[in-house]
Amino acid sequence: MLIDTLLRSGLILVLIYLAWVDLRTFLLPNKVTYPLIALGLFFNTFTPYAFCDPQVAWLGALIGYFALYLINRIYRQFRRQDGL
Repeated sequence: MLIDTLLRSGLILVLIYLAWVDLRTFLLPNKVTYPLIALGLFFNTFTPYAFCDPQVAWLGALIGYFALYLINRIYRQFRRQDGL
């Protein structure tokens, strides 16, 4: 139980940090977001401390990435600049 509480507390602190950075700069640093994606997929796939099923985690990562990619491509098609 202690490990589960520590993991969740750490995740909450990192998300608060990301919200603060996003509020100030309107950008999320890749140095923080990419490792979080990898760690989330790792923990949901290989540890008993998973927040959801591994299939749901991988599907969510893929759908989330491609949804944002598609929005950016459509915006770029019409405005000739990146939208995200």
